[in-house]
Amino acid sequence: MNSQPNNTDPKTPGGKKRRIKRAVIGILIGLVSLVLLTVLICAITVAVLYHQGKNSLTVPSEDFSVTAPSGVEMENDGTVVRYNGKRYRYNQNTVAFLLIGTDKETFDEQNDAGLNGQADAVYLAVLDTEKGSVDLVVVSRDSMVEVNVYSPEGALVGTERMQLCLSYAYGDGKESSCENTLRSVSRLLYGIPIQSYLAIDLDAVGVLVDAVGGVDVPEYADNYTRKTDNTVTLSGDSALRYVRARDTAVLDSNNVRMERQMAFISAFVNKAVAQTKRSVGTPLDLYNALNGYMVTDITPGEVTYLAVNYLGGAQNMRIHTVPGQVVKGEKYAEFILDEAALYELVLELFYVEEEA
Repeated sequence: MNSQPNNTDPKTPGGKKRRIKRAVIGILIGLVSLVLLTVLICAITVAVLYHQGKNSLTVPSEDFSVTAPSGVEMENDGTVVRYNGKRYRYNQNTVAFLLIGTDKETFDEQNDAGLNGQADAVYLAVLDTEKGSVDLVVVSRDSMVEVNVYSPEGALVGTERMQLCLSYAYGDGKESSCENTLRSVSRLLYGIPIQSYLAIDLDAVGVLVDAVGGVDVPEYADNYTRKTDNTVTLSGDSALRYVRARDTAVLDSNNVRMERQMAFISAFVNKAVAQTKRSVGTPLDLYNALNGYMVTDITPGEVTYLAVNYLGGAQNMRIHTVPGQVVKGEKYAEFILDEAALYELVLELFYVEEEA
């Protein structure tokens, strides 16, 4: 009687194939499990960061105390104001971030107070946590404002009226410089609270642009002074020249530069939003890419919360400029604020109109 081969015997060819098949299946299951575990860890991390960010950003300010132009009636430390016959209440859903572009090449260099660089570009991002809207306020570096002045040893000397850009110099070139600029911008905006700051050095511009694969912006000719009908694609070095160049011999050259900077910011935000829609981790990647190029008190959790909630708002971001005019001062150009128009902008962004 002929015996049939025992296919269950591991020594037979059939048994060997089944062993290989089981091994392959085991490896695939392991890989799938690893991927699922990684996705789960990422999801949990994002969720944890999201809730941490939400909690830190939605805590109302405990030090709310604003001022107002003469003739404005204030109640409850300015949470309620009456202006031009209308009643406004401070919008507790607003969150403000100060964004600073410094003229420093690196944050490693530190000098005495008064010599630690300048705030070459100043912006205020205003978010409404209920509506999901984003507004960007462009503040001229030449705005005349009260600035805390410190001695070379770091002792407070007093306040002086000077260009906003100089507020950054009176600090350590890092955190205290940012805090001093934040303080001056808050004063300029009648004491409106600003929750956080982020300052980047010169090299960060190229890092950000290259991280999103370049941005398309309007072309400027004649040493970046005249806008043409063409567009150009910026990468690292060309992006830095685009946002920084100006003719200091021209009184209002900073206004032309701010115009280019606004075009650059809009293009960059749109590119970053499109990339974020493909990968929600993009803002956190950009945040991490800036490590070593920035000084900030904004946490990864806040970045995650903002990325999840403000994509639409960022894409539809409104840009405002602080109203005023440039005049020639004793030494430098001075931007003199239109106080009435500025206060109306403050009311538009930080207050809601109520029934009288």
